[in-house]
Amino acid sequence: MEITKEYAVELARYIFDAFIKENGLNEIATLYTGVVTGDDVNVFAKGSFTEVGSAECNPTFGDANVSSGKKWTLGSYGIYKKWCEEQLEKELLRNQKLFDLTENEAFMQYVSEYLEQAFNEALVARTLFQSTDSSDYTTNGLVGASNGLLLQGEALIADGDAKASQLVGITTNTKAWLRTGTNAIDTLYNVIDEFSADLQEDGYIMVNQKFYSDLAYAMRMNGNKWNETQYEELKGGYKAYNFDGYKLIVNPYIDKILEQMVSGDKFYGKRAIIFASTKLSIGIGTRENEDTSFKADVWFSKDDNDVKAKVEFNSGAIIAVNDNFVMAY
Repeated sequence: MEITKEYAVELARYIFDAFIKENGLNEIATLYTGVVTGDDVNVFAKGSFTEVGSAECNPTFGDANVSSGKKWTLGSYGIYKKWCEEQLEKELLRNQKLFDLTENEAFMQYVSEYLEQAFNEALVARTLFQSTDSSDYTTNGLVGASNGLLLQGEALIADGDAKASQLVGITTNTKAWLRTGTNAIDTLYNVIDEFSADLQEDGYIMVNQKFYSDLAYAMRMNGNKWNETQYEELKGGYKAYNFDGYKLIVNPYIDKILEQMVSGDKFYGKRAIIFASTKLSIGIGTRENEDTSFKADVWFSKDDNDVKAKVEFNSGAIIAVNDNFVMAY
């Protein structure tokens, strides 16, 4: 199998495009490229009647790009995978016949799609769960340069920069409790009850697949109208449902991350993870831009007859508007 430098260039571009165009987190956050640690976190201010000047000849112009008073903190991370050459060639041959591809096309399709899935999962882990405190996790990939959204939210509440009610408690975060009576439904309404005015208008509610299953079960068992076949297919395998007028986004990666946690990890054993905000209130930043894509490489290792691939990237997430989030877990 001949692997050329062009593969690495194409792979890097593919992953960057996946981040910008095909990433499901686009649904919950504004993506910022070309930022570095220490840059101001600027948010696009929402229009308001208080920004309209009254003077006809000398109007007041409201700033639509406002500093949140926060700074970006980005960390550098990587995904490293390998395949036995013999096994990979068998898989590629199958794909060549199935999809009528050349060997080169089959190789790039298989490797790039595999790494895209791994990248999407890693980005959700970093964006939501990451901690700067190594005592929070023993699971790999959950400790980094900055806290993810869940721990940022906890810190904002602890410091008095957000209300305690923005973290909604779940009485018993288990399947048995959530599927009892209307507990799952009530949990979601408890989150909605804490919505700010912006969330009431533009908010989404992101949940994991298992909680969604508990919610759908509770709706059916309690005679509520709920059509599970009516949903919007979002990027990255995410789905969006309508829950009482709010956009309910089901994130397929949260459960995968929870399943990898072990006893002692911060969110080990949690059945439900719920995070609500607005797209303009949450930021995900990366240093990369159109001219400097994520670093990627793919090569054949003669020492062990493996095909190896890596994707190295940097990212950071931020709650830019302290009033505009509600969590439950």
